[in-house]
Amino acid sequence: MNAAVHHPLDPVLHPRCIAVIGASKDPSKRGYRAILSLQADGYMGTIVPINPREREILGLAAYASLAEAPGEIDLAIVCTAAATTPDVIEACGRRGVKGAILLAAGFSAAGEEGRLLEERTLAVARRHGVRLIGPNTNGMITARRRCNAWGLPDIPVGPLALLSNSANVVTSLVLQARVHGHMGLHTMLSVGNQAAIPFHEYLECLAEDADGDAVMMYLEGFKDARAFAQVARRTTPRKPGVM
Repeated sequence: MNAAVHHPLDPVLHPRCIAVIGASKDPSKRGYRAILSLQADGYMGTIVPINPREREILGLAAYASLAEAPGEIDLAIVCTAAATTPDVIEACGRRGVKGAILLAAGFSAAGEEGRLLEERTLAVARRHGVRLIGPNTNGMITARRRCNAWGLPDIPVGPLALLSNSANVVTSLVLQARVHGHMGLHTMLSVGNQAAIPFHEYLECLAEDADGDAVMMYLEGFKDARAFAQVARRTTPRKPGVM
């Protein structure tokens, strides 16, 4: 893959070190499958399992908390329940983690209680400068470091990026690509609720990425449509976007 770009989201989308919070030895748990998919795709970075009751998971040293984990951590995959996220993001912020993928549902799409939980989580993230992907996302896959933080196997690799409001649409496109062989992806991202990172910021980052030739987008709604239009006008002359 080509040299890294310098957009602020770059270390989050192409992390050198990933902490899996809620890592598990139970194959039915997302915290197990998250590590397994990273290993299966040959992730070119360090995986740090976080579990207070385990010392080793899938051959990796596990740590009781983020505070005890060594090194610089770019991204956290949060595999714990929605109710834990304000405390988890607080720990990420204190540890200097740059970004976090919030996989859980139960936020603003789930009603008033979920909306308040999302607001609390977002306030913590903004205070510490932690960039949140999601919540209510299936994750992401980026090819530069073979980062499969989604769990779908056998993703065809190629020159396209895919951003989507719907994880189901992403899955459908990937299945079609496997069968027909008509496209390959270098980035695949389910934006979820866009609580902290709106569509236009993802688009801006991908437009600067030398790895890809075009950006495909499945859109159901914007946080800031005017900002999206401005970014699209600026970026599409050098990298086409298909909506």
